[in-house]
Amino acid sequence: MTIRHSIGEVAAAPVRLFRQIFLAYLRGHRSRESATALSRIAWQEIAANRYTGAARYAESAIAADDTWTEGHRMLGLAHLRKGDSARARAAYERGLQQAPDDVQLLTYVGDLEAELKRYTEAEARYRRVVGMAEGHAELPEFRIKLAMAVLQQGRIEEAAGILDEARGLAPEHVRLLLAHGEVRLRQGRYEEALADFQEATGRDPSSPRGYLDLAYALADLGRLDAAVAAATRSAELEPGNRDTKQFLAQLERRRASAG
Repeated sequence: MTIRHSIGEVAAAPVRLFRQIFLAYLRGHRSRESATALSRIAWQEIAANRYTGAARYAESAIAADDTWTEGHRMLGLAHLRKGDSARARAAYERGLQQAPDDVQLLTYVGDLEAELKRYTEAEARYRRVVGMAEGHAELPEFRIKLAMAVLQQGRIEEAAGILDEARGLAPEHVRLLLAHGEVRLRQGRYEEALADFQEATGRDPSSPRGYLDLAYALADLGRLDAAVAAATRSAELEPGNRDTKQFLAQLERRRASAG
């Protein structure tokens, strides 16, 4: 070990010691303040991909205040990132026992059900959320989730109706425009889908999904040059997306054969 490294380690030791003392203090005090601080650390651990540590801090947050739903959300998310959907569900459900009407927890459970392709169960959660979230800032997102769960069950017209109603409340919402356009594609209403995607990319020119959806609509309308251009733009914005690259290659082959 070099002298330089030794000095660095000595300098870092008080910081580590202070952190250990601080965490011991938080874990030893049952209070909302301790639970909030521990939940914040759990989120930092999740952001750093340290899911085991995140779960440990989230459990400490819950021990500090079992009614603090953020602790339950962080614990469920940590387990989900580790690939343990059963423990994630258990964490969310435990939180819902403390706060049955917590909109975010209900949404997390709906997201978990959708990820597991349990769309009927996801729909039930999202319907409850939408019913409770009048005036909530994320209401358009909740309606999108509900519509997509309904769409995955083959009820295309019902999904379209949910999104039509949502658009009336948030006509400039980009993700809502994209979801609305995707349902229009499923309905075979390509011109209307195209209008949605053009508006979405106009509002958010940095959206790779927006340009990919635009390429799909243009391809369905037989406008292959424009479709290739849109798919190319999507690939530029998200170069690691294999699906986009494959679709772009298909479009180029299709255009070559048609030319």
